[in-house]
Amino acid sequence: MKQKSLIFILSSMLVFTLSGCSWFDRKDSSANNNNTTNNASENDASKNDANKNNASNNDADKTAKTIQDMMNSFESSGVTFGNVTPIDNMDFAAHEGRMFDVNGERVYIYRMNLEDAQMNELMQKAMADKRVTVNRNGVDEEYNALVNNDYLLVYGSNASIAPLDELFTQYR
Repeated sequence: MKQKSLIFILSSMLVFTLSGCSWFDRKDSSANNNNTTNNASENDASKNDANKNNASNNDADKTAKTIQDMMNSFESSGVTFGNVTPIDNMDFAAHEGRMFDVNGERVYIYRMNLEDAQMNELMQKAMADKRVTVNRNGVDEEYNALVNNDYLLVYGSNASIAPLDELFTQYR
């Protein structure tokens, strides 16, 4: 009796496995037949997801420009960037950040959260002094800084980043 039950169970599992495989094959073949339709709907879905994420990330200011908008503007003015990397782990109030190279110099740009009192104070001080003090690995270091609305551009004390510095201050 146990042997018949075991054979029945194994047979059932085999049938379910095979029927599952053929179900996926049918789904794949119909996807291949409608490839352009699926790609279009997937693109629409991913655009909708991106739009939802952007809207939820910045409900207060739906017209806020991003760092990418600014960098696109710089590139259209002839500035070439190297080693562009998003800065994801910021231990201060910033909406987004990027680091990149210009003229062989490392540059950091942040879109700051000016609703944060400390960041607002830092931005006012950076605007007045054109410098910021950054604590890296327990060591305070001075950097040049430029401010444009809620953007903060930070670069080395002896760095030459022309024409990026001028384009940054003129960006609207």
